[in-house]
Amino acid sequence: MRPSHVALALVSAVAVPALPTVAAAAEPPVPSPAPSPAPSPGAGHCVTTLLTPRQMARGATSELRCYPRFDQAMASVGVRVPRSATPADVAGGGASTLVAIHYDGTNGSGDSLSISGTDCNGGGISLSGGWNNAISSTAHQLCGQIKHFANTDYSGATSLTEGGWGAVRNVGSLSNDVGSIRYYEPVN
Repeated sequence: MRPSHVALALVSAVAVPALPTVAAAAEPPVPSPAPSPAPSPGAGHCVTTLLTPRQMARGATSELRCYPRFDQAMASVGVRVPRSATPADVAGGGASTLVAIHYDGTNGSGDSLSISGTDCNGGGISLSGGWNNAISSTAHQLCGQIKHFANTDYSGATSLTEGGWGAVRNVGSLSNDVGSIRYYEPVN
């Protein structure tokens, strides 16, 4: 018998005991809620990621995701808050991955649009759909200066809001007329 046949005969002769089967866990994981297909006020709480100046120069538009509850929106960008949390609970809390929270109502009221990011170097968001021309007030987080523009290409009439962590400012004459926003000056 050749050596390769001997090895095959030995392997074939060795019995391997069957492993016991383990039943799968009875409870499937809870899926994250799907964002609403219509990112606009009235959809609850929306989030988007800060565009870099380079993305802005290429004409990128912000992609918004909306959820029925604020905690779900925050979880989608890595911020953990209690289920009962509201944007006002986070606005003064210094969430280190939010540059601002915008609202469709004055004085921080109504539906919210939270901007995820970690710097204030002139990056921004360009709005489309229902949030274009819907913002009336802004809660400052990481960024102390937030410049609101009438047009989606960072042009047209402007309104500058300034403030520290959690400061809520109305956008003044651009209320319900904001098409894009840029973020400057980190809050110390």
